[in-house]
Amino acid sequence: MTTLELMVKKALIRLTVFCKKIGELKTAKRLEGMLGENITAENKEALIAAADSALEEFCRGDELPRIFRLLQKSHQTPLGEVIFEFALARLYFPEIGGIISSVFHPTDQFTMEDVLKILGQPISLEQNYGYLKETYEQLAKVIVLPDMDELFFRREMKVDRRLFSWLCMEDELEKDLAQMVEFYFFEEEEVQLFTQKEIADTIFAALGDPENVIQIAGEKKAGRKYLLKSACKKARRNLLFVNFKTLLKACQSSEFEEKIPEDLDRYLIRIKREMLLYDMGICFWGLEELSETESLTKILFYCMEQMLDQPWPVCIITNEKMHLIDRTDVYVTKIVLPSLTRSQRKALWDGYCSDYGLRHIDTKMAAQKYRLNAGEIQKAAYRIYKSGNTESGKAGARHLAQICEEVLPSPIAGQIQLNKTKMGIDDLKVPTQQKQLLSEICAQVNFRQQVFDEWGMEEKYPYGKNISALFIGPPGTGKTMAVDIISGLINLPVYKIDLSQVVDKYIGETEKKLEEVFNLAQKSNTILFFDEADSIFGKRSEVNEAKDRYANTEVSYILQRIEQYDGVVILASNFKKNIDEAFLRRMRYLVEFPMPDAATRKEIWKSCFGSKVPTEDLDFSYLAKNFEFSGGSIKNIALNAVFLAAKEGCDVGMKQVLTSLRNEKMKMGKPMILSDFGQYAGLMMEGEFR
Repeated sequence: MTTLELMVKKALIRLTVFCKKIGELKTAKRLEGMLGENITAENKEALIAAADSALEEFCRGDELPRIFRLLQKSHQTPLGEVIFEFALARLYFPEIGGIISSVFHPTDQFTMEDVLKILGQPISLEQNYGYLKETYEQLAKVIVLPDMDELFFRREMKVDRRLFSWLCMEDELEKDLAQMVEFYFFEEEEVQLFTQKEIADTIFAALGDPENVIQIAGEKKAGRKYLLKSACKKARRNLLFVNFKTLLKACQSSEFEEKIPEDLDRYLIRIKREMLLYDMGICFWGLEELSETESLTKILFYCMEQMLDQPWPVCIITNEKMHLIDRTDVYVTKIVLPSLTRSQRKALWDGYCSDYGLRHIDTKMAAQKYRLNAGEIQKAAYRIYKSGNTESGKAGARHLAQICEEVLPSPIAGQIQLNKTKMGIDDLKVPTQQKQLLSEICAQVNFRQQVFDEWGMEEKYPYGKNISALFIGPPGTGKTMAVDIISGLINLPVYKIDLSQVVDKYIGETEKKLEEVFNLAQKSNTILFFDEADSIFGKRSEVNEAKDRYANTEVSYILQRIEQYDGVVILASNFKKNIDEAFLRRMRYLVEFPMPDAATRKEIWKSCFGSKVPTEDLDFSYLAKNFEFSGGSIKNIALNAVFLAAKEGCDVGMKQVLTSLRNEKMKMGKPMILSDFGQYAGLMMEGEFR
């Protein structure tokens, strides 16, 4: 017989003798049939002793059966073990339910009072209250107690199917509980740290105090769970992760009220039992996805307090902003995960690339360009591995940039817009000096690791390491195009700030929206591009009214936030005089985009028509010499001329270009007369100028 069958047999022997004693002979006969033995008051003890002897044989094996380990860990009293045997028998033999209903009471589950009657020990609460209460509390750790309104010794004692299946070596959870918990077994899961070992050691030290609450704070996917697992592996401790958001959702508490959710206690009892079954500590996580409110904190503290009687400290994973220490008298150790340094990011890239056999990745470049956290680096490396792309050089760098962009959070809709381009530096028609400045901006990104880490300049420049540039020049001179080209050269996405969505008429709202933008850009390591920047970065005015003071405060905030931003910020303005001098002083680079001269205009004209566009006798020298346009205007003219040719079913010639040119002049408020076209006036229809 198995251990469960032997324990059930002991309960049925006692129940059979009790039924004979009270005259329930038919019931006793049924029980004897189930046992296959004749049970009497005289042989009862001998049969129970034989069952106990058989059970002791199981205890001499290499591994203690689960049921004995459970009874030991839950510290059951002798009476509690007997009650557990009866509750087990009720589930093992469903027909026992009918016997309970006919012999004891209408319900079909045993109570402590029933078992005491079967044992022939009448209740004396005055003399045995402490012992009975202790027995009940220990039993409550492992069996279901559905009716909490009855006196404890009259509550039903039920072994549910989850516990029974676990005793039978089946580890599958109920569906609702499986959705909110995650098991970590230190002997089964490999945990390899590539960096931040000192943080794991700090967590390990904190695990030594069972009265401690450990708060591990940091951004999402920063490796908080992984570092905790590493510490638990060193401490040889299993851990149960409980998703707090899913727990509250299961309690039907999407809106947190002042009262504790009704189902919460039931879930906490089941969770504590899983901890007991597998000898686990507990960690609540998933809080960063919830809005922090007073009622949420109240529920969290309630859950935390219910777990403080466990032999290991309660762990809670949160973001950096959540404060627990000042809200509870329980000792809380807060361990904050700082942002990864470039050296730490490189160590993670090296580690994961080694794990996945990726030898073509420039981990140094990946670490200095992409401010991914630990989880994102692991995901990026895995995606590169699954993609099968083993290219190196420029192709590999582009693929790496694409993968890193995919694993980063999506931009805030309506506030920042992603720009992409395939243009190179040769497509930008500006003087050589301007191209050199753009190349230097790219170098600031590409060589940060070498300058700040390898050459030790981090110590000399702890602040102000951001890369900032101001692009000044008339409309259409290539400022936006230059930003896109920089993005392509350094393989970083550029986000154009939609100022119409950011600037708010209400005091303080602009700062809040900009803070969201900067936080996302910091996380995503993007180029922030403020076009027409003078609308928000303009000169500060004299304080004549209250609104002037708040406007100046807004400007000061933005100035400070740009200095704090550890990335690339590019501002563009049509007029240098419109930009506040404080911004000018703090810009690392000032790049002026002049109106193109005749030679540059000719290059722009030539570059505007693709190789597949049919053209005929285009006089680029004439166009460049006689019409002073910016590069943007020239591109507009060329594109419109191509459409005119397509409409007329002919090649693009001077007639289509000059017609489009005339329209561009009219758009600028500068109408033309026929003589303005000089030698090409004959191509134009005189009637169009009347």
